[in-house]
Amino acid sequence: MSPQTLLRATAIALAASILGGCALKKGPAAPVAQVRPVAFQPMVSAPTSPPPQPVQQATAAAAAPAVKTFVATGYGSQNAFGRYTVGQRKLMAMRAAEVDAYRKLAEQVYGFNVDGNTTVADFVAQNDNVRAWVEAFIRGARIVEVVPAGDGNYKATVELSGATRLIDCAVHNRCK
Repeated sequence: MSPQTLLRATAIALAASILGGCALKKGPAAPVAQVRPVAFQPMVSAPTSPPPQPVQQATAAAAAPAVKTFVATGYGSQNAFGRYTVGQRKLMAMRAAEVDAYRKLAEQVYGFNVDGNTTVADFVAQNDNVRAWVEAFIRGARIVEVVPAGDGNYKATVELSGATRLIDCAVHNRCK
């Protein structure tokens, strides 16, 4: 080897030992800090599109059954029959309002029957009768309020909430 090459090799070894933590030093080596690479992230001034929504939320919303709520209001009046006390007449008016509200609720859920009869003589209506009725079984309805409506009358509001599929199955016999 030429003296010049030997000098270069010694200079490189010396520089490597200085920069590398001095491998020629005796004893335990000093800890070396580890450098982790950083991922390149481009800078964005504003998002160009909304972030994607998780698929699980859409599936959960689609799986939830549709809920239908029926609300009905009924009215009841105190009667003037003197045999009852004022308190009894109030309670009877409140009960009449509740029953009227349940009847109207049943009409919404089940529908109602109408029957009519008209008697005509000499091209003139003599008698005209209309009868409407509902036959229903209501379960799960709740009384929302019963409040005085003035002049001894009471107003009651009831509601029935249920899954649309359940109501269709129970009422219209359209079970799937």
